[in-house]
Amino acid sequence: MTVNHSTVKAPGNTLSAADWNAAHTGVIDDTIHGSRGSGLHSDSHARQHAITSTNDHTSAATSGKILKADANGLPVNATNTDAQVSGAVTNSHAKQHALDSTTDHTIGGLTSTYLVKSNGSKLAPATNTDAQVSGAVSASHAKQHALDSTTDHSIGSLTNTYLVKNDGSKLLNASNTDAQVSGAVSASHTRAHAMDSSSDHSAGTQGDIIYATTDGAWAKLAAGTSGYFLKTQGAGANPVWAAPSITNYLKLVSETTVTGDAVGEIDLTSLDLESDKLYVLFMYTTNANASDNSIFCYLNEDTTTSHYTRQRLVANNTTVAAERANDGLVGGTGNVSSNDKTGFFYMQFMKTSGNFTNYFSTGQQTNGGALVLFLATIVTNFTTNVTKINLIAERADGFDVGTKVCLFKQG
Repeated sequence: MTVNHSTVKAPGNTLSAADWNAAHTGVIDDTIHGSRGSGLHSDSHARQHAITSTNDHTSAATSGKILKADANGLPVNATNTDAQVSGAVTNSHAKQHALDSTTDHTIGGLTSTYLVKSNGSKLAPATNTDAQVSGAVSASHAKQHALDSTTDHSIGSLTNTYLVKNDGSKLLNASNTDAQVSGAVSASHTRAHAMDSSSDHSAGTQGDIIYATTDGAWAKLAAGTSGYFLKTQGAGANPVWAAPSITNYLKLVSETTVTGDAVGEIDLTSLDLESDKLYVLFMYTTNANASDNSIFCYLNEDTTTSHYTRQRLVANNTTVAAERANDGLVGGTGNVSSNDKTGFFYMQFMKTSGNFTNYFSTGQQTNGGALVLFLATIVTNFTTNVTKINLIAERADGFDVGTKVCLFKQG
């Protein structure tokens, strides 16, 4: 068969009729186009035909394999067989599906009732069962909760009312109950506190003495006999009360001080010269009167001058004068506006042989700035006991406020 061409288009090329004819004889035969044995007409087939037709196709694919396109778009063997792909399709499931679906999952190496965890490559059994975790969750509580909550805590081995302490790993009973500690706190006090504080110390007994014993503990020495003194017995021994062993000492009998207003007489009463044998009197006096003031001493309120015999020496800066009289004059002071308004006197009273009472007086005063000394001895005809000494000023206000008289006896 002869075919005439004017222009032929092929992929990537356009051939003119001359080119085509030059390359072809114009005869299409079985040698050039392949053969089914009967030429081009015999090798043609219907445009639409079965792809599985062995009359129309040949293939190098393996039986049972799925086909895929190669780089040229021609079919070649795929990786899997049809049976394998069918199995995969059968085993496939929806992307979103139930985790507890026995159709989509098996338990594998997991243990029944145990929670699961990831071991880095797959799921594996966790340490605890669901029941154990559930119990822990039920036993859990808020991080911040009441320590006295019976819901969150039990008393364990602790003892009721006792405080608790930490032994390094757990809480356990302390040594004391709450009541004992509360009592100790109530009884506590500041380290430095007043010794006479009734809040910090119990009341003692008047006259008792506290001292330290050999072991340093405090002990009490009860009040001793009146007139006794506290005697130390040296290091390592406790103190004791002891009777005085001294003799010929002076013991205060009375002390009188003029207060309020000036007076003209000072009386010392409740005396017993018969028993006491000796009295010693000290007097400091000042004159509140505008005139000079003489001071007399009488006994038992007897002011009869004939009952007293006085001898006196008076000395100043230049002279010494002696005088003798029947009275109880012992000294004197100047007026209130002078420099010699004050005086100091010392007197002794005693019983002598024949039971006469004698007293001796010495005193001093200033006279215009000069010192005047008095020395007097008075003898009485008293044979009775002396129970009162009367100091009488010449002036009703001869003993001014501040005048002081102290009387002592032999101890």
